[in-house]
Parts: sequence; structure tokens; C-alpha cells
Amino acid sequence: MPQPVKKRNLKNQKFFNQVKKLFFIVSLVALVAAGTLFAYHAATGSAEAEKFGTVAVLSFASLGLAVMPRTTYSLGLQMSRAEETLLDFLKRKSDPNVFAKYNAGQLRFRDYNIYRAIQVDGLNGIQKIWDTTVAKSTGITNVDYGKLEKDVHMCVDRILIQYVNTGGSGTDPKAVAGFDGVVTGWPAGLANAELYIDQDNNPLISQLPVALCGSQADSQTAVGYWDAYRLTTPFVLEGDKPFEVRIDFPAALAATNTEFLKIMLLGVATRKRGLV
Repeated sequence: MPQPVKKRNLKNQKFFNQVKKLFFIVSLVALVAAGTLFAYHAATGSAEAEKFGTVAVLSFASLGLAVMPRTTYSLGLQMSRAEETLLDFLKRKSDPNVFAKYNAGQLRFRDYNIYRAIQVDGLNGIQKIWDTTVAKSTGITNVDYGKLEKDVHMCVDRILIQYVNTGGSGTDPKAVAGFDGVVTGWPAGLANAELYIDQDNNPLISQLPVALCGSQADSQTAVGYWDAYRLTTPFVLEGDKPFEVRIDFPAALAATNTEFLKIMLLGVATRKRGLV
């Protein structure tokens, strides 16, 4: 589900970049000066050497802080990769009003995850998993008829696929629990499948091994969680335009009314100000 994150606009980003550069320059100058004075006093045996050595260490730590991407992002000094991709999309979009809305603060960036759960018993070959025939329904998908809302543009930088065999009858994904991302528990028809994502006749993902979107074991972050596949090149799903997700199953899955799949596209999206 969408979760609020830090809100930035272009003016703030320019200011943060200036602050970051200033912090870097000050830290570098302090490091050089303290290091030089430390070397001088150490060579002369002066008691001041320890003081300047401490300043040099602190300056070096500050310099590392200034260039560390994760830290500068968490402090609001740098956009994430997904945010940068989405901002570049807004700048290039044919409708200039969209970027104007963002820059005026009417559109905000926030974490945004969309999903689709589906029964996959008996599927074989190229099959549509997510398209304009699927209505929004909690537990099935949080996207209505295969397209995002107007002015909601999403940069997808991670994909997570999970699978479960319920071992019993039933065809409603909403009633299914225990989805698992560990590939070693998947049937061969899914583990060896390929993923395709298109929008407006434009291929966004092609022949991506589905197994990459699962995990070999529990995440290193916490047991019971799975690491999504991080795309080398994130892509943008444009609002108010249908998209389609297909999977090419090389072998048929068993037709036993027990096999279910969930695909999650994770990233950052624009949302109108004041909306949740």
C-alpha cells in the first residue's frame, strides 16, 4: 500500500545540493588544514598534535558523510534513484503542466507499491497476468483495470514475485495466505519462466527471468521477508495509460486449484497533494 515519504520539490532539491556541496568543501578544507597541522606538531613533538589529530579524524568522518548516498538521501540531501528517474520523466513529458504541478508542490513523491494476485493452475506458454480486464479489489490488485490514475506516474525500481501452493481447493486469491518468495519452493514452470511488462505498445521489461524476482532464502534484513529484484534501469508507468504484465511459462503448472502467484511492483509515484 502507498506509504508517505519525505516530500521534495525542485527548489528544495537545488538548495539541498548546495548545502551538500558546501558541507563537502568545508569538510575537505578542515581535513587538509587539520592534517597539515597534525603532521607539523607531531614532527616537532608538540602536545598540540593530539588535538589536531582529533580534528582531522572528525573532518574525515564528515567528508565520508557528505559523499555517502544512503546518508545524504536519508537527510534529504539527495534524491533516490527512483525519484531521480521519475523527476526526469516529468521534465521530459509532453504535457508541461505535469512538471509545473510537481514544481508548484501540487504533486508529491511517495513510496508506492502495486500488486496483483492470481491463481496460476494449469497455465502454460505466454499468459496475461495483469491487464485491463482486472478490476481493483483488495487482495487481488490495488490498480483499477490495469492503469494508474491520472497524474499518478510511478517509477518502478524493484519487482517481487511470490508463490504459494495451498494444498487444498479454492480459487480466490483473497482467501490465500502464506505467499513465499523463496525460489527453491517454486514449481519448475514458474522458476524457469520469463516476465514481460509493456505499456502503450512500449516494452518496459522483456524476458526477465522470474526467478530473479524471488529469493534463494530469507532476506538478510529479517527472516520471513524477501529481497525484491532491483532493476538496473528503473522504468516509469505513466498515469491514465493501460499496462500489461505477461509471464511465459515453459512448462504447464499443475491444474489442481492450489497454486497462486503474487507480483509486486515497488517504487515511487506522484500523488496529488493532500491525498493518501
